[in-house]
Amino acid sequence: HYYLTGPETLVASVDTESVRQQVLSLAKGWVERLREVLLDLAGPEKVEELFELYTDAFTEETKRRTGDSRLRGDIACLENLRSGHDVDCDLYVSTTGDHPGSLNLRVFTRQAINLSDELPLITSFGFKIIDEYMRPVHIAHQRRPFEMDNFRLDVRPERIPVILGRRKQIRVALRDVFAGMVGRDKLNQLIVTTTLNATDVEILRAYVAYLHQVRSPFTRELTRDILVSYPTVTQALISWLTARFDPQTASPEKAQLTEETLLSELRMVTDYTADRVLAAVAAVIRATCRTNAFIVKRSE
Repeated sequence: HYYLTGPETLVASVDTESVRQQVLSLAKGWVERLREVLLDLAGPEKVEELFELYTDAFTEETKRRTGDSRLRGDIACLENLRSGHDVDCDLYVSTTGDHPGSLNLRVFTRQAINLSDELPLITSFGFKIIDEYMRPVHIAHQRRPFEMDNFRLDVRPERIPVILGRRKQIRVALRDVFAGMVGRDKLNQLIVTTTLNATDVEILRAYVAYLHQVRSPFTRELTRDILVSYPTVTQALISWLTARFDPQTASPEKAQLTEETLLSELRMVTDYTADRVLAAVAAVIRATCRTNAFIVKRSE
């Protein structure tokens, strides 16, 4: 038994059940932890098969520093790679190691990706990277090891819950960016800061490209900067389009409401250049007569 002492204010603030669970987790050996995670992840019928694959897959450091929740997420991503995906990723808050409470991004790949190629994809979402490490994952019977890249992100603590609330949409968009299915410019920041998804942002890219094609006086870089700097206006633009052309949600009532919202958002823009750029984007969106943008299933 261990008896812990401290100031009364500290003792009163300690979540004893949380401490108990953490101590129990630390007391478990790797074999027990792995079996429990696999049982929860895949069910009893697949535990032995997966245990053979993963018992020696991770480095000793990874085994020691990875909590049960993170191990569950790592194996889920690795199983996606085993099923044929080239890339998978996940966002999580570290509970162990030297920087508990920090937001991290883990990227799993079937083949090695140069860091110089990887960083622009991640930073296009507005993430600033503090540090990074790579660990191989040697899954049994796999011809070559998978790679696990961990990026510690520079995010203010109060922003972390907001970003994790968008975790699913960000993961989908990151997979698409790594696969080359969508663009890798700063418009991806809107997936983090608004409720827009990867499909919505790709629609915006099409309009930005169209403005360039019709010789708009504004550069594509400036247009992207303005759209990112005014996220509520940008979201109102996509809502206006969706309310008219998405067969699953379009209705006259929503069309009227989104028109009023867009007008209100545009009136609140006080910067001269931003007002002109956003008015130009709004003009081409409002000029849309038909679109196939909503035929493809939207990313959630």
